[in-house]
Amino acid sequence: MYYSRSSMVYSRWEGFVLPGAKADVTLLHQTKNITLKNTAMKTLATLLILGSLTIASCSKSDDSLSNTTDTSAQKNEIQGKTWTISSYIDKGKDETYHFSGYNFTFGENGIFSATTSGSEFTGSWSISSNHTGFDDSGNHSSNSNKFIITATGNDQMDELSDDFMIVSISSSEIILKDDNPTKVKELKFSRK
Repeated sequence: MYYSRSSMVYSRWEGFVLPGAKADVTLLHQTKNITLKNTAMKTLATLLILGSLTIASCSKSDDSLSNTTDTSAQKNEIQGKTWTISSYIDKGKDETYHFSGYNFTFGENGIFSATTSGSEFTGSWSISSNHTGFDDSGNHSSNSNKFIITATGNDQMDELSDDFMIVSISSSEIILKDDNPTKVKELKFSRK
């Protein structure tokens, strides 16, 4: 490979050649092609690295949910205990007051019970790690971590009847949100 310096030709491997020697035009042209190829390779390498970093920084988890799929452990945390609703947000509005005075239990046999002022409402509940089907908006739902409540008897029970995504479950708190992305519905039970 040759480089021209004023009237001298420099060879990378051979050193300086006598003044007046002429550079091979083909070799100079090849040098430009190699420089262009090196630039293209550096650009390609940079794009590959940036693409890899972009993909690696993406995460399947969109809300940092504590989605434990061990349903038996989750059920053991909540069964046989008395719960109250400490927060109920529906369509962005705090409607917790609708559940003031209610006590809830989740029985070992899948029986859901709500009591208030001498009235009792029953239904069913389940935690499913293999729930697939259609959510309440008619959209196909394949979330594998659902808390499903079905109860009737009054407006409050109708509001609770839903298939919720589990945000977290502990021995003192159950946090759920609606699986339908068009709704803003969040439900928090606290242990009494």
